[in-house]
Amino acid sequence: MDHSIGDRVVNSGNLRMGSVLEINLQEDKLKIQYSDGITEWVENVKVTNLLIDESDFSSKSFIQD
Repeated sequence: MDHSIGDRVVNSGNLRMGSVLEINLQEDKLKIQYSDGITEWVENVKVTNLLIDESDFSSKSFIQD
């Protein structure tokens, strides 16, 4: 699994950003909490790390790996 608890991630299914709260290795799922407080279990394959390009933060560009 490429993620750790506390990682900032993107759910590619709904394009929402959140943080990893829990990891279920047996089911290969991550529990993600979004900024509005909602949590959900998401399959690992639908989750990507959130990378922020701070070289020109004024453009507020976001990159998914």
